[in-house]
Amino acid sequence: MKFLNLFKHHKDSTFANIEGYSARKDIINRAFETDENYILLLCGPPASAKTLFLHRILEFRKDVYFEHH
Repeated sequence: MKFLNLFKHHKDSTFANIEGYSARKDIINRAFETDENYILLLCGPPASAKTLFLHRILEFRKDVYFEHH
């Protein structure tokens, strides 16, 4: 089953500098582990660490495409 690895729990220090948001960290780490293509849409109210997550993703993954309008 191709989505089986999405349910694996992954401990990673990729987002160690971001306090809290453990569910979001887990979802993003599971997306990193899959071999399938994926799109992450970071949305939420102000001060919900969207920019912090984006900066860490861009540092961690060199194959990420980011477009800003």
